[in-house]
Parts: sequence; structure tokens; C-alpha cells
Amino acid sequence: MTAAVRPPLGQERVQEGDGETVLFGELVEGGRFVAAVLVEWAGGDLDQGNVDVGFFFETSQVTVFNALDENGLSFSPPDQHQRSHGLH
Repeated sequence: MTAAVRPPLGQERVQEGDGETVLFGELVEGGRFVAAVLVEWAGGDLDQGNVDVGFFFETSQVTVFNALDENGLSFSPPDQHQRSHGLH
């Protein structure tokens, strides 16, 4: 069995909401890290209280969320049912 080869940091391919596959580094490139936040789901359904991790950069943001048996990445701002809690 051969080990999986990981691409260099920033060269990982991710799929955006519109189905387009882009390099992760292109989505966060060029901006300095600004803040990390915990993003809580407050939608009043089964996901109530679920917590994601958000990273804000000068020109973009990325949220790591639970996608059942794997992690998902979102590059959109949190929606109306999500509450951000800053990490101090």
C-alpha cells in the first residue's frame, strides 16, 4: 500500500458552492490573518448549538464545518442563523 501524497500547503483543491474547483491558496492568498472565531448554529433545529471554526483574513474568510464523516470548507460569510464568538 502506498501513502497518500499531500499537495503543498495552499495548493489543495477545494470545491466552491457553485461547483467550481479552485486552489485553496487562491481563496486566502494576499491577506494577513485577522481573527479566529467560533461560529455557533442558532437555527432552532437539530443542528442547534453545533460549532464551526472560522478564520478571517484581510480579503477573505474560511469556515471549517462538520460535513458528517469529513470536514467541509465554506468561503461565504456566516448566514443569519449563525452567531460568531470571538476568541480572546
